[in-house]
Amino acid sequence: MPRLPFRMSCHAAGFLISAATLLCSPLPALASAGCSSDVSGNHVTDVADVLAVINSWGPCPSPPLPCDADVDGNGVVNATDLLTVLNGWGSCPCSSQLGCLSATGVWCEDFELGNYARWTDGYAPGNSCETTGFAANTFVSPTHSHKSTVICATPESHRGYGGLRFQGDVLIPSFAIPSTGGIDAPNGVIVTFWSWVSVPYTFTPTKWLSLMTVTNDCSNTWADVITLNLDDSTMRIKPVHVSTVTYVPNAPSMPLQQWVRTTVYINYYAGVLHVWQNGTKVVSAAFSRPVDTMCQWHWGLYASGNNDNITLYEENISIVKLQQPLTNFTVEPWVAPGTIACMGAQ
Repeated sequence: MPRLPFRMSCHAAGFLISAATLLCSPLPALASAGCSSDVSGNHVTDVADVLAVINSWGPCPSPPLPCDADVDGNGVVNATDLLTVLNGWGSCPCSSQLGCLSATGVWCEDFELGNYARWTDGYAPGNSCETTGFAANTFVSPTHSHKSTVICATPESHRGYGGLRFQGDVLIPSFAIPSTGGIDAPNGVIVTFWSWVSVPYTFTPTKWLSLMTVTNDCSNTWADVITLNLDDSTMRIKPVHVSTVTYVPNAPSMPLQQWVRTTVYINYYAGVLHVWQNGTKVVSAAFSRPVDTMCQWHWGLYASGNNDNITLYEENISIVKLQQPLTNFTVEPWVAPGTIACMGAQ
């Protein structure tokens, strides 16, 4: 499988985030807010943007088909667009005037330790039809990911996932230790994770896969969860256990057998959630909970028991708390590659 060339990790630190990009570093820093020459949307103007222009050369297709390579918006991809890309070469700029926001890294995992020291509770197969462990055959960065499989159906749900419990911003090392309240984030948090999913069938409301779970409940009952599921034939990410779900027009499905970056903004104070996939907005949701802090999380192969053939790789999971309000929900709050380093147990 292809390797994507960057490393991501996190330790608690001050840093700045924009509506387009998130940067985590030991010292305050500025993050890229995007630039018009970045046709591919990876927040860097590079050879991918040149190829995008060349491959789209000529008149743009009729709306509503996208024409991202038409940088100047004149309806045709030509030498002007190519020159704009060449003149914008390099990382997209950012300044405080471009909307960067103060934020704090809370937790992350890149699976390079080869253990579960960063978790409250590590991944473990829930039954004999599941496997979990570290993988070196497909990864985002730099050499390992996490792999879980479901190979047969069971009467109970498959629960091959790792879990977190927080006391404030501090990770609790055991579920035997109680917490009185989780991450307190009046401005919300940004969660980013990478997934690689293989499944030979489409999901249904009774045959589903959940990629992420969060709850304000600090007990071992995991009440009032919010999950991100694949649970119908569209294979789109769907927030579940919420009040309303609103998809953007032409919301994309989850691509299979390739690495996909999912970015989530969630704010328990405002009761809102937004999801982007590979930089494209997919869905938003509204919810209400009696407690505003986010106490427990898990990622992994949580699926209905009737699933019998799923492979899930995971990489580069991070939780970042905003210190200022995010107001632009059309653009992905993006975790910049190469700027965060998962170092040691949290």
